Amino acid sequence: MNSTSPHIRSEIIKYSKCPKYIQEEIIRQFLKEWDDYKDKTYVDRWITELLEDNGQFYVMIDIDTNKFIGTIGIQFGETHIDGVLVSPAYRNHGFGKRLLQFAENQLKKKNTDKVSLYCYEHMCAFYINLGWTHNGVIKMKNGLLGHVMKKKL
Repeated sequence: MNSTSPHIRSEIIKYSKCPKYIQEEIIRQFLKEWDDYKDKTYVDRWITELLEDNGQFYVMIDIDTNKFIGTIGIQFGETHIDGVLVSPAYRNHGFGKRLLQFAENQLKKKNTDKVSLYCYEHMCAFYINLGWTHNGVIKMKNGLLGHVMKKKL
């Protein structure tokens, strides 16, 4: 799968197929980016629970450098997307959009017609530009406000 950026070739693989060093970099990035991910054990548990609960966690890799570009989790039972993260070095190249399109296609294969996700306020415009609608605000586990986004597939 080639990326939308002409200079960066990428592929999306399952987290379980990633080399250990990439899994460790993903965990470091989650801890750096999100307040609700408290420590390595918490992130490991979140990924394990996602996989055990009829979900899947995918990683986009830069084919030429073997670096992690981004992640996305899909909860098929709840038709919910989680864990959307693009590494700072790869932002603004269309990779977040491509990860979401990938997840939406995976859900469509399961005959899903709608999907939801939670995001922080500063990300709402990004999702709205991709066809998502804002459906309210919830208080997340970390005490911060999460914006509920939904999309018909």
